[in-house]
Amino acid sequence: MPIKPAPENRLFQRVQASPGSRGKYVLYWMQMHRRLEYNFGLQHAAYLADEWNCPLLIYEGLRPDYPFASARFHGFILDGMAEHMEYFDSQDLLLSGHSQAGTPGNPGSAHYLPFVPRSPEEARGFLKQLCAGAKVVVSDEFPVFIIPEQNRALEDKLKEDSIPFLTVDSNGIIPLKESSSDPYSAYLFRKVLQKRFSACYRDFPEKQPLKRNQKHKLSFSDLQLRSFGPALESTVQLLRSWSAKRDSRILSPYQLDEGVSLLESGTRKAGLNRMKAFVKEMPRYTEMRNDPDAAATSGLSPFLHFGRISIYELVKQIFSHYQLNDSWKGLIYNNGSRGFFPGPPEVDAFLDEALTWRETGYHFCHHRPDYAEFNALPDWARKTLLEHRTDEREYIYSLDQLENAETHDEIWNAAQRQLKQSGIIHNYLRMLWGKKILEWTDDPRKALEITLHLNNKYSIDGRNPNSYSGVFWIFGRFDRPWQERPIFGKIRYMSSEQTRKKVKLKQYLERFGSENQGRLL
Repeated sequence: MPIKPAPENRLFQRVQASPGSRGKYVLYWMQMHRRLEYNFGLQHAAYLADEWNCPLLIYEGLRPDYPFASARFHGFILDGMAEHMEYFDSQDLLLSGHSQAGTPGNPGSAHYLPFVPRSPEEARGFLKQLCAGAKVVVSDEFPVFIIPEQNRALEDKLKEDSIPFLTVDSNGIIPLKESSSDPYSAYLFRKVLQKRFSACYRDFPEKQPLKRNQKHKLSFSDLQLRSFGPALESTVQLLRSWSAKRDSRILSPYQLDEGVSLLESGTRKAGLNRMKAFVKEMPRYTEMRNDPDAAATSGLSPFLHFGRISIYELVKQIFSHYQLNDSWKGLIYNNGSRGFFPGPPEVDAFLDEALTWRETGYHFCHHRPDYAEFNALPDWARKTLLEHRTDEREYIYSLDQLENAETHDEIWNAAQRQLKQSGIIHNYLRMLWGKKILEWTDDPRKALEITLHLNNKYSIDGRNPNSYSGVFWIFGRFDRPWQERPIFGKIRYMSSEQTRKKVKLKQYLERFGSENQGRLL
């Protein structure tokens, strides 16, 4: 079967040009959707390679100088790169600088080129040179962090050389082009989701876009990257070492923040195992998701963020498990109310989080380049926060005190320790965590900066539209005005006392508590 193109409403044509007779391959630059299955970007690149009867080259890189670069984030990404390299190496389709003279190369549906430079200087000029040999360049559409800037920079370079360039949206079920403006609330976006879900779910990505009928030869010498040969071979050695022994000391030459420590495996295999385990445990979700001791949340956010798994395959797994396989064909719009998805309560409860709330954030950030700024809050939220910015605070803590969990509050300190140690905060406690930063900081704008800093530095799923939604919800985004009170104004209030009464925390506090609790008092 021929590979289908990605749906038109997922394509962002950045440089319109004709490939003509130039170039030897279609280049797919894998930036955010780091998987070989259920990936619209890779699927469209494979389709174009078939159309032009040429090789498909997958380039996956990891720059050393991204904001908050750490062993934690590098390690998680390297897990997937090592997994990809092993797959292509087993088929003799891995390209590296080891044999610079080049051979005809083995025929394959795609070839793989990984690059993990040790410094920006080592990578300078690499991507431009790689693109120079391409008929067309395809990459990932993603609305936050460094990806929009990287896509714009590449767009400017490729315009000069008239090389076609497009990015493909593999972010959610509802394509980013399906919304006309930033959603004001999850309720309003839920209406969009309910109207468009069936049609968009029908446009399912190819499970294995690399199962092309065409196979082509491609060698390292075809890439004209001889000067980068040693650095590319070092990357292969790095990934082999990483696969053999996952040790942060291997990353010492990369000048990363080693204080933000490694977490558990970030491979696609690990993500799939977690997905399957969660779906089996889903009956616990509705009643126990807010209970930190129950550990009933999905744990899938990191794998979705780094593109290890697709939201499509997650929904498919749930539908299959609950024998709802064709239910999406008969879904009925219910004016944005909950209860849209069939099956037992946990199905709608989880999918409302995984689809409605998650994709509300993606669509907001897509339409709002200022998504991470205080001025992107609703007018009422900005107004009330600024009106109360001079209110007296019982406690004021510095960034260092907050980062080191040195407050008077046992629950808050435990949440901060969980963030530093595990790269996550339990969903319910994350809300309390942020509300307390607002309460303990002498200006709401500074509180937002601190919350973003801690979240982006430590959270394994930070720097993501959904994560920005979580932070900004603390300050009023996607929420409504509440009863006015000091410091918070009309922003929703939460307290540790209320939290202690609502949820079970005994095991959580035993795990993330400390003998030094309250030492500042």
